[in-house]
Amino acid sequence: GIGNPVAVSAINGSGTGDLLDEVIKNFKKPTNYSLQAISSIRIAIIGKPNVGKSSIINAILGEERVITSPTPYTTRDSQDIELTYKKQPYVLVDTAGVRKKNKIKSKLERYSVEQSLKSINRSDVTLLVTDVAEPMGKQDKHLSDEIMQSSSSVIIIANKWDLIDDKFIKYYQAFFPYLTYAPIIFTSALEKQRVKKMLDVAKEVYNERFREITENALDRFLKSLLKKHPPAKGKGAIKPRIHKLKQISTNPPQFELVKDFKSDLHISYVRFMENQLREKFGFLGTPIIIKVRKLTN
Repeated sequence: GIGNPVAVSAINGSGTGDLLDEVIKNFKKPTNYSLQAISSIRIAIIGKPNVGKSSIINAILGEERVITSPTPYTTRDSQDIELTYKKQPYVLVDTAGVRKKNKIKSKLERYSVEQSLKSINRSDVTLLVTDVAEPMGKQDKHLSDEIMQSSSSVIIIANKWDLIDDKFIKYYQAFFPYLTYAPIIFTSALEKQRVKKMLDVAKEVYNERFREITENALDRFLKSLLKKHPPAKGKGAIKPRIHKLKQISTNPPQFELVKDFKSDLHISYVRFMENQLREKFGFLGTPIIIKVRKLTN
């Protein structure tokens, strides 16, 4: 009463094509709801060993899903964990702690670290987890550089601290000067302080990746910016002339800056323009890419 059997051989693969044909016949046509299903937000959790990455995941899930230990490097491989929070699906990626290269001895650890860094590029949002109880160092800088070189959005997590302190906020902003656009969340995984807030902010940051600015708004923004702060000369004696600023894509937001052919635009002005775009339009926690295009001669 369950239909005709399909004869297959797992050893040599014969009959598996017929089996797949039968499987496809039973696929249901997608409904309008499934076509418009909410995309999962993929969140990589990155940090040095023993900063509390796995503890944060367990606090979010409310169960001991991930092994935690005071011994550094308990997590050996990246793990994808699915959950739904406020009707929004998420994929949390628990990663191995990333130590300095000169401290990596085994091939297994080297492979685990490579997988951790690859998780950044495969994620929409990266949580850079730090331990407030320990001074930050070169490895934290290295991880922030890895995030900036990717297209991932970023949230800085100050773990093992249950109070928000303005002095610590300024300390983090000074330590990560090129991540001042990243929100900072002070958490305590042990006390479950503000662990769910990470998901709320991650969704907000994720939505910022799709922010679109109209052409008229960008024209007004550029006109006002050039009037108040005209670009300085780069290499050479010709003062740059900027003709247009337009958004060319999202996820992450990308802009094209059109200038004259002969002059050179200093990189500091491009960074200044990025900061002004953030101040005017938002883009919380999200990288902005500005490509400079010269008009043809």
